[in-house]
Amino acid sequence: MRKLSPVVRVNESRCLNCNVCIRVCPARFCNNGSNGQHIDLNHNLCIGCGSCIRACPHGAREIIDDMEQFLNDLRRGIKMIAIVAPAIAANFPERYFQFNTWLRSLGIKAIFDVSFGAELTVKSYLEYIKAKNPELVIAQPCPAIVTYIQIYRPELIPYLAPAHTPMLHTIQMIREFYTQFADHKIVVISPCIAKKREFEETQLGDYNVTMARLDDYLKEQKIDLGQFEPTDYDNPAAERAVLFSTPGGLMRTAMREVTGIEENIRKIEGHSVYHYLDHLDASRKAKTNPLLIDCLNCELGCNAGTGTIHVQSKSPSQDELESLVEQRSNTLRELYQEEQKKYQSEDNYEVLHQQIDAYWKPSIYNRHYQNLRENNTIKQPTSSQCDRIYVESLLKEYDTDIFDCGSCGYHSCQEMATALYNKLSRPELCFHKQENELRKSEEGSKARSEKQEKFTSAFFREIEGMVNQVKETARLMREINVGSGEIADVIDVVSKIARQTNLLALNASIEAARAGKAGAGFSVVAEEVRKLAKSSNEAATRISELVGDSSGKIVIGTDLTQKLESELLQIMEEARIAMKDSLKTAAELRHLVEHQQPLLDHEKKFCLIKKRDSNR
Repeated sequence: MRKLSPVVRVNESRCLNCNVCIRVCPARFCNNGSNGQHIDLNHNLCIGCGSCIRACPHGAREIIDDMEQFLNDLRRGIKMIAIVAPAIAANFPERYFQFNTWLRSLGIKAIFDVSFGAELTVKSYLEYIKAKNPELVIAQPCPAIVTYIQIYRPELIPYLAPAHTPMLHTIQMIREFYTQFADHKIVVISPCIAKKREFEETQLGDYNVTMARLDDYLKEQKIDLGQFEPTDYDNPAAERAVLFSTPGGLMRTAMREVTGIEENIRKIEGHSVYHYLDHLDASRKAKTNPLLIDCLNCELGCNAGTGTIHVQSKSPSQDELESLVEQRSNTLRELYQEEQKKYQSEDNYEVLHQQIDAYWKPSIYNRHYQNLRENNTIKQPTSSQCDRIYVESLLKEYDTDIFDCGSCGYHSCQEMATALYNKLSRPELCFHKQENELRKSEEGSKARSEKQEKFTSAFFREIEGMVNQVKETARLMREINVGSGEIADVIDVVSKIARQTNLLALNASIEAARAGKAGAGFSVVAEEVRKLAKSSNEAATRISELVGDSSGKIVIGTDLTQKLESELLQIMEEARIAMKDSLKTAAELRHLVEHQQPLLDHEKKFCLIKKRDSNR
């Protein structure tokens, strides 16, 4: 597996896990959202298309280029020259010649226009087609498309144009024909973040410095390009190939050379190019393919490429962007027309052809491509494994549960299952799963509420019964307490009678003693009466003590029953409040589910509509 250089940086602090980056990515499995915190990027699977940079509403995806290394090496005195992509006209309108002068002020020794390299590229393509008569040629000025084919569609590698891109044509031209700069490093003023990988694979080009980063630098340093005098490039001027940064630029340049060639050219750009490439080999086998495919990753071409000032801002209209490049093209065409007037020739472009031929050789611009199939480490689950993931992870039990709505970020439920199989996503991102869990939560909440209502009702009945029993006990104890008071009164009477009886027995004993023998028998009776009186008094005293003790306990018991009654009533009130809160929570949950369901339905419909529109 070849390790690919990062061209996109993830700013974790800004990532909100919204999955927009996954949704717009042609190589969705290069994104890893399994951690639930932010979405990581597998650079060895990323093709560098920059779609995530454009789409992220939070600015969590950022450009990586060689700006810092370029400036540091320049300050160290390393000798450099520069090549400038034709998209410069759409990014620094009416100031691109002043831009050249500013580069020279930094110490750049020479500046070359990639547009002329595009002229050489067209010649390489046409020479290859004439010599080999191929069935299919895929133009490859765009490294994101090349990387996509190398990793995901390696069966198309034989049909990639076996010639360098305009930038590499320009670099090879410099190395071959401008030998005075052989020891100079080459900085590429680029509209594309993926060019860095092209330079690394071919060992051509030293710094990929994007126009977006250069524009930021100029603003930070408060540098006004208008203060510089304009200076031209150091290589011959291009003609129609300055249009290469515009969709269809290759086709329009080739039309100048071969009449009617446009009938055998397919022009395609933007994300639809990847869907097209996925089916291109089948078209080739069916012999329905065009001869030449003029394709670009960016919908507005390189003029609004991934490394331009338009990538993270609202781009001007396509007409506005292209008009800037058209103006330059018209200027150069007029220049060559003026030069051509000096010649008596049937070749309307003799001057231009002389210039191109002077810098073209049949062998120096050849390109070979690496097969990066091994980079594609994504494992495809079997049908049974997919079904298991549907049921166990996504709660999709029936065919009607397969919505392919794309709300999870993936274009189909099968893609989502593949992401889960490779541990690149999380089941909770599936709206169908969320919907089912909300529904089950609602049903569970409803069942719990009903069960709780039954339990609470039974609980209230039990408490009410206990309160009634306590009240009855308190009543009986109050009655006993009243009865105890009456017994105490009776005992007092008995005690008084016992005391009086004892007194009478004492008097009778005295009188019996006075009577002598006549009162001896009466004396015995008096003694027995006295003993009975004493025993009655002691029994009355004991009973009084027992009744008093019982009365005290009855008072305590009465207080306790009153306290128990109060506490039971308080428990009932708290239970009523808790039940009321529980019912309120259940109602709020049902309301949440009822409110969330339309949102889920709307999101699924929105994703389906968006998917339908993107497939058109």
